[in-house]
Amino acid sequence: MEERVTPELTAPESSPREVPSPQKGTRVKLVNSHTEFMRLIQQNSIAMVKFHAKWCGPCKSVAPEVDKMSLENPDVTFLSVDVDLNTETADECDIDMLPTFLFYIGGKRVEQIIGSASQVIREKLSSIKRIATGF
Repeated sequence: MEERVTPELTAPESSPREVPSPQKGTRVKLVNSHTEFMRLIQQNSIAMVKFHAKWCGPCKSVAPEVDKMSLENPDVTFLSVDVDLNTETADECDIDMLPTFLFYIGGKRVEQIIGSASQVIREKLSSIKRIATGF
């Protein structure tokens, strides 16, 4: 007896597997200089700054979550500083571990998180927003 294979249950070896596409878009701005960094944190009421490097695994793993937070929080300025390309800003902010997240209200540094625990970052951002708005 010949075995029958239902076509919709099999796919040719060469067909690509479907993978969920990542969320498109981000509001995270890459900062190119210390002058630009200072201008951006001063002109925005709430800013979250991610310090990272291309070689940092945890930085890469948390990046999609930060992109998602940026889309969910249009009232917050999201900045990204590559410590290898912007050493002056990293030095001025005393960054010695990656990833590091700094939070600013009205240009003043109010909080810091070291690490890639996205839930901790998300909770801290909510807390900063409550402080900034008085709620």
